[in-house]
Amino acid sequence: MLAAISFGIHAQNNYTASLGLITENDSYRWKENDRYYTNGIFIQLDYIPRTFQQKTTPDSRLKKVTTFYTLGQMMFTPGRRSAKTTWQIDRPYAGYLFLQKGFSFFYKRSVLQSNLNIGVTGRASLAKPLQNLMHDALNYKHFEGWQYQVKDEIGLNLQIKYDYTLLQPSRIIDVALTTQVTAGTIFTNTSGGFIVRLGLFEQASQSSFYNARIGNNQYKHKAEWYLYFRPQFVYQFYNATVQGRLLGNNDGSMPGELNHGIYEQQLGFMFAKNRWEAMINYTLKQKEVKSMKSNERYGAFGLAYKFGRLKQKP
Repeated sequence: MLAAISFGIHAQNNYTASLGLITENDSYRWKENDRYYTNGIFIQLDYIPRTFQQKTTPDSRLKKVTTFYTLGQMMFTPGRRSAKTTWQIDRPYAGYLFLQKGFSFFYKRSVLQSNLNIGVTGRASLAKPLQNLMHDALNYKHFEGWQYQVKDEIGLNLQIKYDYTLLQPSRIIDVALTTQVTAGTIFTNTSGGFIVRLGLFEQASQSSFYNARIGNNQYKHKAEWYLYFRPQFVYQFYNATVQGRLLGNNDGSMPGELNHGIYEQQLGFMFAKNRWEAMINYTLKQKEVKSMKSNERYGAFGLAYKFGRLKQKP
């Protein structure tokens, strides 16, 4: 039983960096499926920036700063692989390939994250050839309408996210408020919701939930393992993977009509110990496009490895 576990202080090896991989796919629902947000892959490097870290002390409001780089690609397709006419394409073909740099600022009860990403949609996103390569390897049929994908657009997006711990009634459960604003040429939206964690977890500045198990940490548990539930409401002002180019014409593509207000929820499990972290989750999301035949459902797996020894402050 969780209540029977003692909560001591566990000093562990401290590392300076973490390299992680996350893969998202609707086929992870354990049934053959390819529709809507059909695949995402993200490689992320998190590390401790010396300039910021030297300014933090045990008595300062700012407990930790981490920075990260992410290389990612997202693919979107209609509900049918044979879709290549206006009435069949219920969600536009689209891809987004991007590089992102961001910072996470950790305080006693809150986390502020900001990032800037630059990327491309359209053929330059390489969504079509990569999906065809994956389908050939799995002996799946190709989607037939990629010639109608949204046109090439250079993406520049700024995102700010703020989480605040509202309740921590015991050491095995906490509840946080989460808010996020994204603005740019690909996505412009805002969201708000809650994060509930249940299990054995660390405070935010040392938790796998925020890729924060790097730096000078003193853990309460030998390992983190917990369930989390994240419901949120999203309001979309603009989505280039649905509506096409923000600047320029969309001739030759088949953009869709955006659903501005949507609800989504995610249920997941995380485990972390020493150098390794592992994650699995499942997301249910309302239709992003008014013509979609059903809601979106997809799963994700993640794995991260920490490395580099942290030099202690003199």
